[in-house]
Amino acid sequence: MPPRRTLARRAVMAAFGIGATVGSMVPVTAASAAPLPSLCIPSQTAGSTSWNYRMCGIADIGPPGWAFPATDRSTVPTSTLNAMFWLDKHGYSNLLVGDYDPQSSTDPDYSAVSSKIAKLGELMDTDGEDGTPSGADNSMNDQFEEKGYEDALEASEVGLTDEALPGRTLAQLGSRGHGKNLLVQRMRHYAEDGNDIGGHAVTLTNSVGTSSGSSTITFNVPAAAPNGGSGDLTTHSPFAEQSFTRGSRNDDGYKVIGYRDGNYRLSGAYFIERLVDMS
Repeated sequence: MPPRRTLARRAVMAAFGIGATVGSMVPVTAASAAPLPSLCIPSQTAGSTSWNYRMCGIADIGPPGWAFPATDRSTVPTSTLNAMFWLDKHGYSNLLVGDYDPQSSTDPDYSAVSSKIAKLGELMDTDGEDGTPSGADNSMNDQFEEKGYEDALEASEVGLTDEALPGRTLAQLGSRGHGKNLLVQRMRHYAEDGNDIGGHAVTLTNSVGTSSGSSTITFNVPAAAPNGGSGDLTTHSPFAEQSFTRGSRNDDGYKVIGYRDGNYRLSGAYFIERLVDMS
């Protein structure tokens, strides 16, 4: 388990409404999760030659423009909140305070959910210019401990740059143990000249493929419009799940074909493992 932060840090979390302290025993209602897609069939298989990790009912929240004008810089807290909404609705109740629809663009839901993104970003030291530094998994573990789930949930950061089959690795992590583990997938964005110009995070919902064929990843994108286009920054993403295939590989990892300008590569993931099945 990564090192915990100070009690003062935990008090900040409670004040932000991301989680009340365990000792306070404040009775609150579990947060709502996105409705299960009618054609979504969960799967937790990850063999050596084929794999299919499939999660259903994960929210697709968009970052609030008023909180992070440079919305690409808030993708880690936004994508993490998607995962936490799912956990809150599937046995890990009271992980989030309040009963809100993460997809709603009307108040009180929109403002409450947007505020959670902003405050989670503050806990992760997210900056409007530089994004979220490494170590966001520590903030996730802080919240799990704050809510009494330190023995049931554990977040860690994993790298994918050197993985020969990153899709298989993601599926193995997602399906490990009790299965239905959550993955906030991380990518790096490169300029045409190869310079690294920033990071990006999405919430993984599906990784399927074979060792001898293609590999496809599907995720919910924290953007204002499909595939990163411009759009209304006061509307949470209504276009859940976009799928992309694995492209060529270099020292920076595999390219995600077709995503945005085509210059994004898989770099890693924040992995939330369900050590205890409470669903």
